[in-house]
Amino acid sequence: MRASLPESSTRWIAWLARGLAQRWSVLATFAALFAVFSCAPMAEAVTAQPFTITIIDNAPVVNDNFNAYITGGPTNDADINDGISGSYSKTAFDTLVLNTTTKVARVTMPSGTSTLYSYTPYAASAPFPYTDSFRYRVGSGGSATNAAVTVRYTRNQTITFGAIPNHVYGDAAFSVASLATVTDNVTNASSGQAITFSLVSGPATVSAVGQVTITGVGTVVVRADQVGTADYRAAPSVTQSFTVAKGTQTITFPAIAAQTFAVPNPTVALGASSTSGLAVTYSITSGPGSLSGSTLTCTGAGSIVVAANQAGDANWNAAAVVSQTCTVAKANQTITFAAIANQTYANPQPTVTLGASATSGLAIAYTVTGPATISGTTLTITGVGTVTVNANQAGNGNYNAATQVPQSFTVNPGTPVITFPALAGATYNASPNPTVALAATSNSGAAVSYAISGGTGTGSIAASTLTGTSAGTITVTASQA
Repeated sequence: MRASLPESSTRWIAWLARGLAQRWSVLATFAALFAVFSCAPMAEAVTAQPFTITIIDNAPVVNDNFNAYITGGPTNDADINDGISGSYSKTAFDTLVLNTTTKVARVTMPSGTSTLYSYTPYAASAPFPYTDSFRYRVGSGGSATNAAVTVRYTRNQTITFGAIPNHVYGDAAFSVASLATVTDNVTNASSGQAITFSLVSGPATVSAVGQVTITGVGTVVVRADQVGTADYRAAPSVTQSFTVAKGTQTITFPAIAAQTFAVPNPTVALGASSTSGLAVTYSITSGPGSLSGSTLTCTGAGSIVVAANQAGDANWNAAAVVSQTCTVAKANQTITFAAIANQTYANPQPTVTLGASATSGLAIAYTVTGPATISGTTLTITGVGTVTVNANQAGNGNYNAATQVPQSFTVNPGTPVITFPALAGATYNASPNPTVALAATSNSGAAVSYAISGGTGTGSIAASTLTGTSAGTITVTASQA
């Protein structure tokens, strides 16, 4: 564009000059005004700038209308249209309407050629991608400038992203790359461009190449993108979602080794584990045992049924309960029974305290053969001979019966001791003769016999009665055979 006064202003100045020529002072004034308003031609203000027209999904031919995207160069219609002259048709720009925000234009492709402008239409046989070019100029005369216009053909592309199967927590990482393809919108074949993936939302991580790692339960949304290249526009993003359900876990519970009852009670470390890695808890279903964490204490003989449980969490369903049985055998026991010393029979009857004991700590029961009796742990000797005492422990719920342990000893005869109280004196009478009761006793308990063994008097003994038959002293001897 050349900067100059409008044509109407020039005519007005000429008329003013003729009207004022008659008067010098007015002419002088006009000259001054002309000096003020007249100006020399200004330099070209608009310079042609290179720019690019990008044609999407089209193969335009001469005079074909098409939508295009323009980058660089002109920013409004005037930049393109102003000052174009010469034999070349302005068709290429007459129908171009440029939106300065989006730079989307409606363009009619030019026809013909000139020395200032040249354009080679798109060749249908040319391989994709294909770039054409021509030139345009702005301004007129010697001050006009030219710039290159690049017409680049690009294509849209479309992503097809197949459904992602649902998963459960605990599934291994998987790839969705094979589910997505990107298609050239013109050929409907693959554009050959790489698709990138990203996580939109949900409990997972997604790598750029489509590797999905599940991190929780819920809905996962994955986006597929193709960001475009010089020859392809970015494809619209496509998302797919899938659900992650709680995972199924199982419990592995090794068999519990058999135990034998003992004091202190035996303990067993329980070793159940879950495929989720969550801690396993235990409970006793039945049997004589107790639990502290993962330690089982066997408190008695029998069968202890232990259940292993895992209740699950936000990501895992509860595991099926697994049980194992611990068999606890009865313990053996032995009896310690010290030897019993030989005894001598006496009166009162001698007794012996029996002191047998069992390793189980259970009470001992005794039986006896021979001249003796037992009451609890007291053995009473009732005669002379051989006495055998048997110590027994029959066992209980936790202990087997002990092997019987016998002890024998001999009871020897004791030496009798006679106690014979002094005899009272009596006065002789001829009739009836005086009598004296004899009261000797033996510690053996056996009957005592009497005999007159001397004296100055005479008498007789019948049973335990002495009858004096003459005056004098009578000596009586008591004996026990």
